Amino acid sequence: FDRAIVVDCEVDNQINRLMTREKIDQSKAEAMLLAQASREQRLQLNDHLPTDIIENNAKIVELETRVANLYKKLSSLS
Repeated sequence: FDRAIVVDCEVDNQINRLMTREKIDQSKAEAMLLAQASREQRLQLNDHLPTDIIENNAKIVELETRVANLYKKLSSLS
């Protein structure tokens, strides 16, 4: 791949969203996050290839706007 896209949010938000979506307790949500690449690892992708980071700490409407903007940006590169 020529570039990476990282959707990033604060760890507390990740845990709360997991608990709500999966109907699990905090310890299970934390275990799920530990099984994934850490936030720091994902953000360090930029050290190896061009990376676009979408911040996802707000409402879904804002995420949709950011994704649409990134899509326009990436479409113009081809």
